Amino acid sequence: MVVKKGMFRKEIIEKDYHLFEDIPETATLEEEKIYKEHLLNRLKDPENDGIRIHRATANTHTHRIKYGVEREDLKDKPIMARDLRDAMRWNIFLQLLTHIPALSGPKYLDSVGLAENNVKVLENFVEKVVFAQHREEAMYKLKSHHIGGILISFDELKRNPELRKRFAREFVRAHYDLLTLKAKEKMEEAVDKAIAAAEKIAEMKVPYFDEFGKKQFEPVFKSPEDIYKIPELVEFLKIVEEVVPKKILKEPLSVPPAQEKEKIEPEKPKFPETKKAVEEELRKAGMPEEKVKILAPRLATVKYFEEALNAIDHEVYRNLGGVPVEHVKKIRNMALAKKLAAEHIFSVWVKEGIRPVLLSEVPEQHRELIERYAGDIYEDTERLAKAHVDGTIAGESLMNTIIAERDLADKIHEATSKLLSDPSALKEILEEQRTALKVLTGNDPGRYMVKMDRLKEYKEVIKMHMDKTRPVIVKHVEKDSIRV
Repeated sequence: MVVKKGMFRKEIIEKDYHLFEDIPETATLEEEKIYKEHLLNRLKDPENDGIRIHRATANTHTHRIKYGVEREDLKDKPIMARDLRDAMRWNIFLQLLTHIPALSGPKYLDSVGLAENNVKVLENFVEKVVFAQHREEAMYKLKSHHIGGILISFDELKRNPELRKRFAREFVRAHYDLLTLKAKEKMEEAVDKAIAAAEKIAEMKVPYFDEFGKKQFEPVFKSPEDIYKIPELVEFLKIVEEVVPKKILKEPLSVPPAQEKEKIEPEKPKFPETKKAVEEELRKAGMPEEKVKILAPRLATVKYFEEALNAIDHEVYRNLGGVPVEHVKKIRNMALAKKLAAEHIFSVWVKEGIRPVLLSEVPEQHRELIERYAGDIYEDTERLAKAHVDGTIAGESLMNTIIAERDLADKIHEATSKLLSDPSALKEILEEQRTALKVLTGNDPGRYMVKMDRLKEYKEVIKMHMDKTRPVIVKHVEKDSIRV
């Protein structure tokens, strides 16, 4: 329908008229409870982080999608899909793509904030502005402010590579502070995979009419196994795994439970568990709780490196005669991340005084590395700053403990880099050994390994540095008397 306004004036406004309504939640991922429940149970902390999955699939959509926020001509006006089928695909596409910022951003971010970011993206893909009324209000007289924006068709987005690239850029712009560096780099691929998955899920939605005569849709996922019967969705979940912070995932999102291989590879140390164990040791030794909370994370860093070194001394590697270079590189990367984090926190404290330092303040070129291996240090700065304000520990002592951590990480990074750059310390992994390691560990070990005898020398050097660092950290924490 075309509505003409101002026929008796010089100005003539001609717009299409669009009647819109909200689509049922069952037409989107909102009511796919098995899907959401299964994914949240793949997180390390489903009780606290599970809400992120719900936020990704709630309030990021609806038939009017959301009200405009940036464009002046669309501010507080509905942004709409062309029809029900388009609305379903747009909604599911947005819900899938929003998995990434929802799982990457801070816990306090709510679904409304995610939705508003999404609208900033959608406003760039409005094809035309029309007169618009909600179906429930169509009985009222149409007024000049009853306008809204119609999105380009989902098919157009799907078949036009330039539009998809533009969507990826706009999505990164809108969610910039919530995304990892990896997510920003791979957003074009994520958009492509999310479009394919949304298309498939929408196709599988079977309609029915409820007791009130309203159109509803059967759930696509009636068991967790159904998730992995959709190759397009599995491919998208692989991207999500790759770009969200690794510390949030307990298990891969893209692998069915039945296909998860039993690994005999030595278990990697986990910092939260290491810190908890150190806290218990200090309590048993009679240390006051105020000091435990300060000292445990510092000593846990030392113990964490120790456990990482012990992990490579495994029967599989002893029989092999060495450890794959890729595993030793992880220790090097962990040391570099801890060093960079300690240096950054120290520099902030020198310039601005002792205060909580956020991970978002890390220079972008280092953020992904630090987020993966040393994000715990930033979480701990809030406790350290409070202890300083409360008078539990002096500023000088805090600075010295951070310096001690930095120096240890620096020495480990230097020793590991030296080991890996020495050709005489390496030998090639034979093809049959590589095949066996792939089967045993589920990972490609690469082409080279570090010889076991050289690793023994390397571990002795690192152990010497750790033994020197422990008493230094304890001394700086214990020398301050607790003020009552």
